[in-house]
Amino acid sequence: MKLLLNIIILLLCFVSNVSSQQFEYELNSNWKFSQAGKGEWKKATVPGVVHLDLLNNNMIEDPYWENNELKQRWIEEKKWAYVNHFLFDPVIYNTDNIELVFEGLDTYATVLLNGDTILIADNMFRSWTVDIKGKLITGLNEIKVIFTSPVSYNKKSVENYPYKLPSGNETQDIKTKVSSFTRKAAYHFGWDWGPRFVTSGIWRPVKLKGWNNAKISSFQTTTISIESSNANMQTTLEIYADKPGEYVIVFDSIKETYNLEKRN
Repeated sequence: MKLLLNIIILLLCFVSNVSSQQFEYELNSNWKFSQAGKGEWKKATVPGVVHLDLLNNNMIEDPYWENNELKQRWIEEKKWAYVNHFLFDPVIYNTDNIELVFEGLDTYATVLLNGDTILIADNMFRSWTVDIKGKLITGLNEIKVIFTSPVSYNKKSVENYPYKLPSGNETQDIKTKVSSFTRKAAYHFGWDWGPRFVTSGIWRPVKLKGWNNAKISSFQTTTISIESSNANMQTTLEIYADKPGEYVIVFDSIKETYNLEKRN
């Protein structure tokens, strides 16, 4: 445990030396949702899913009660929209790079910032990062996320595919077969052990991030060898630099200098 803690501390030190000016602000509050095109906005929870938002606003009954699962199949066939407004001050958030990060979108989503499309997502299992430095305005900004029905999105692909692919429940209709064509949790489409709730939503946190010069985009630590008194470990770091030049990295008492070149 002590060794792991030391590694974490060193990595944090590394980040501070790569980018001396940075910020990270969560945008998980004050979201609202609506069936797309309806304009009747209700309070939403982010991270979350549309079924829970409907339930929390007393717009549907308990999905697990009796045969409500069947009565609520209409949810999976609709488009759903989420909206948030936040203030931006370029004096306070003064970094060279500003990114909007969605750690999880379920699943087919179009993201608009102040009315302009900045992202089209199609995978529930990955994160999405968009550079929005030149798209923010001083004052109130609007983020809107429009989710397309995964059933409607993939229906033609299922119908036109020349082979029959397996799915969680072979006794169900074509709406279940779309699970083979989408990067979305398969159990959402129903299984022998669980109900069918093909939901949509911002299922992981949303963040606004700012940084200068360079940032650590990923890291991984692996054990090379281990003995009773010591361990040999290797940490692999992926660094993204937006400006070429010489960077000094301080790693505990070790000081290294690297030349980073800008790549598109």
